[in-house]
Amino acid sequence: MKNRASWIPAIALLLALSCNEGTQIGWGDASLVNLPSQQEISDARTLASNAVRAADAARTALELLGLLPTYECGEPRRTFVGRIVPQVHVDLPCATASTFAVDSDADAVVLTFSGAECTARGHTLAGKLTFRYSGGEDRMDVAVDFSEATIDGQALPATAGYGTCGDEKRVWAKAEGDLPELSSLPRLHLKIDALVALREGLPIIGGTDVVVDATGVLSRDSKTDQLTMAKVKYGLGEYLPEEGTVTVATADGHRIVITFTPVLWKLGQATVVIDGKDPVTIPIVH
Repeated sequence: MKNRASWIPAIALLLALSCNEGTQIGWGDASLVNLPSQQEISDARTLASNAVRAADAARTALELLGLLPTYECGEPRRTFVGRIVPQVHVDLPCATASTFAVDSDADAVVLTFSGAECTARGHTLAGKLTFRYSGGEDRMDVAVDFSEATIDGQALPATAGYGTCGDEKRVWAKAEGDLPELSSLPRLHLKIDALVALREGLPIIGGTDVVVDATGVLSRDSKTDQLTMAKVKYGLGEYLPEEGTVTVATADGHRIVITFTPVLWKLGQATVVIDGKDPVTIPIVH
């Protein structure tokens, strides 16, 4: 089960940036001389933690798209939607499913989660999710609304969806809203647009990992920073990425680049570069 308490050990990795002597452990080369100052390290700690928190909102929304089967082209929309209800009872016993016609071009499936513990795809779910299916056999667009649900005990200010059949296949997530104050981190307002990289031979959604490209803005303390995610790969239910690059360009002209790389099974590292200076390397246990 994943919950927001799992943020704490993940953020603790980034807090290693704030250790005076500990930063020397992360450099890996005692000859490096272009070291960031302690204030730069402290600022980068907050920026990196905010970026990871914001990215997690989009990634969680994308993971939860996989709660329901993916539409296969050529089947009438209402036939597909009608098959979902009995399948939910098998795949997700702690949820009930109902359907209704939105209009002549769209139908909806509502998942309602019952009990104190309803866990799926690495998350604890409460409230209800509404999946909207629009289109027909030649083109189907699906979107899920999280506004009436809590995920891992928190509201998720996001929507996600996919389009399939026709000329364009795409999987997307949009996150916009506030993340609460957490430990030493301030309240954060985010706005993110994310797209999933579609990979040959792998399912459009519902797999065991996801690769995300995204742009967005993070607002904190009357400052607005720019966020970019490039080929950021997450394992299912993991808070920190396995691979990829997250970049934060701050309102006051600083640039923080966090590159995630795998090392061994369940082990990885995050390399943080502050304004082009010598990198800090932080170990990660997934």
